[in-house]
Amino acid sequence: GMKSVYFDGSGDYLTIDLGVAIGTNDFCVEGWAWRHPSAGNVNSRGVFSIADNTSSGGSGFSTELDNISLQYRNNSFGNEWAAFLNNGQRNITDSDTEFRHWYHFVVQRNGGTSKVFIDGSMIYSIADTYDYANKRLLAIGAYHSGNYWYGYISNLRVSVGSGSNFYSNSFTPPTSELTS
Repeated sequence: GMKSVYFDGSGDYLTIDLGVAIGTNDFCVEGWAWRHPSAGNVNSRGVFSIADNTSSGGSGFSTELDNISLQYRNNSFGNEWAAFLNNGQRNITDSDTEFRHWYHFVVQRNGGTSKVFIDGSMIYSIADTYDYANKRLLAIGAYHSGNYWYGYISNLRVSVGSGSNFYSNSFTPPTSELTS
């Protein structure tokens, strides 16, 4: 079966240098996330963020609004997925979620359009030709300091450029491990 990493919601995260800046390239971030039933009422819990080294202090997340990120928000925001795309617009998706459920997620940009898919359903689309200049540090399990994931994340894969695996319409999520 698939392996995953557990995040306790109180400061755990992983940081990886992608080796290439997103810039004006197409990209696809894909994986699975599982929300812990005790996640509680915090404003947002980050699945991932891609930031630059300077603004993030080497963490991969920061308060800069032009990061690329996916988070689940509850409390005063209601219950919903949200993404930062196209220079920080808070693109809110209206999708209540369950605890103890593996959600497949995709955040991608292909041909000037960014899209977010949850469990194979496209829940957001926006024109996006923004230059994510030096965004190359990936944080897994956070998107701002204090906004840490509580639960599991599995098979998170980032691809940059024309070789990326893109989704154009709703699809049936894969059920096996992602390949590199």
